[in-house]
Amino acid sequence: PASAGSITAAQVFTTVLNRLRPVGATVISIDEELRSVLYDISTRDDFILKSGTVTGVDGTQSYSLPNDVKHVETVAVNEGNLLDPISFNDYQMKIEDTDSPTEDEPQEYAIRDTTIYFYPIPDTTYTINVYYSIFHPDDIGTIEFGGVFREAIYEGVLALLFKGQLSTVEGAVNHAMNHQQLYEREIDI
Repeated sequence: PASAGSITAAQVFTTVLNRLRPVGATVISIDEELRSVLYDISTRDDFILKSGTVTGVDGTQSYSLPNDVKHVETVAVNEGNLLDPISFNDYQMKIEDTDSPTEDEPQEYAIRDTTIYFYPIPDTTYTINVYYSIFHPDDIGTIEFGGVFREAIYEGVLALLFKGQLSTVEGAVNHAMNHQQLYEREIDI
């Protein structure tokens, strides 16, 4: 269900069409422009947060993260002890420093690509909660941002339209620059 501050692709399309009326322009679709704006906003900070669990198993040191992970925020064992992040290089040195890698409740984690490594290696089964941010998904049917970015989304789509589909409209360059400036101002929260 949509939250009170939510925004839909249909609402963005309707608003954009209304804002194009004064310049006598119209478009059939804004899907690519909207997808680009949503992705761009999501690159600016960790706005979209998710969580998941990893089941740590005795003797297993590495686990796959979801493919949409942008940045891991926090990792906790059994919804309690927060794990400390370490570099993958530090992780490798810790593993190599002992004849047999230490097994115990994990205290630290390292990330390489889409794999998370725990140190010490789990000595039994643990539920490990991972809280992370993602980029906005390609599916624009559900806009993951609340109403706080409503104006930014409108302005970003308009800027891209005047740079692309509407580049032949009189004054398109100025329209694109103006909408781009408004877009940047709106996402600078």
